[in-house]
Amino acid sequence: MGKTIIISNRLPVQLQISNGTISAIPSVGGLATGMKSVHSGGDSLWIVWSGLTDEEIPEELAPKIDKALAEHGSSKVRLT
Repeated sequence: MGKTIIISNRLPVQLQISNGTISAIPSVGGLATGMKSVHSGGDSLWIVWSGLTDEEIPEELAPKIDKALAEHGSSKVRLT
């Protein structure tokens, strides 16, 4: 079966920033819960908008956010 690509404006995880570190906790919202079996059931990628603009994300945290999302099979896109 091919790769499943999910595109949404909701993260499948909640990102928490504490002392310069990022932790990702699975979201419990309707979309995340409904798509969880599809996303974790095979080869998939969840493409999302983080909900933040580039100006709102400290430059030093951007790579950490990308890494945390990648660990959960996700990648963020920038919206302007």
